[in-house]
Amino acid sequence: MPVFFYLDFAIRYNSTMNLRPGKTTFDYLIVGHITRDVIYDGFRLGGIAIYSAITARRMGLKVGLVTSYYENYSIEPLEGIQIYNVKSERTTTLRKVYTPFGRE
Repeated sequence: MPVFFYLDFAIRYNSTMNLRPGKTTFDYLIVGHITRDVIYDGFRLGGIAIYSAITARRMGLKVGLVTSYYENYSIEPLEGIQIYNVKSERTTTLRKVYTPFGRE
């Protein structure tokens, strides 16, 4: 079959899938962990999923994030981002130590 057949099918399939009532579409979908970073004076929100979600939102994109964290963890900086949380008993936690040779 010619390549244009597959391209045409993919466009029609995805267009139909996105136009169903009740479905949400995103410009940018992220799947990854948000983290609770332990730093010298406490904790902060972290993880590549956080930074890419915030960056995409600031660029004007409609962002969705699939992640897992403890429900009582504050995610205030993520306002405006639709989050699907797979509930967890704890949030992924990383301890960051800064040395003259870099971060450990």
